Amino acid sequence: MKEQYIRIQGPDHNGIYGKLSSVKSDTLIIHLHGMTHSMHTLLEVTSAPFFTNNGYDHYRISLYERMPDSRKLSTSSLSTHVRDIDSVLSHFRRAYPYKKIFLSAHSLSGLCTLILNPDVDAIRQQL
Repeated sequence: MKEQYIRIQGPDHNGIYGKLSSVKSDTLIIHLHGMTHSMHTLLEVTSAPFFTNNGYDHYRISLYERMPDSRKLSTSSLSTHVRDIDSVLSHFRRAYPYKKIFLSAHSLSGLCTLILNPDVDAIRQQL
């Protein structure tokens, strides 16, 4: 498995940071964190080996981060989250040869994915 940090240009020239774990799959899972989380919190870190061990590439994101050009939680809103998620999707659709891209989201990011795509046809709850 190959891992690399990726900075994606956001819609407001902000940096959106994440870590791509690749097993050279044709399917990507983008994991979107909840409010106050980042790519460094437990759920996000432990999701990477789960998905890669099951044959999927995995990108875990930080919608806000400590980097100077990153958004901060105190200045983020639903609309900034939706626009940033859309930028991440556009980046991977444009720059990588994935046949399928799935979003794994919880909390605030779950709501943002529904705002981004209100016609979503698959929602699965795992308890």
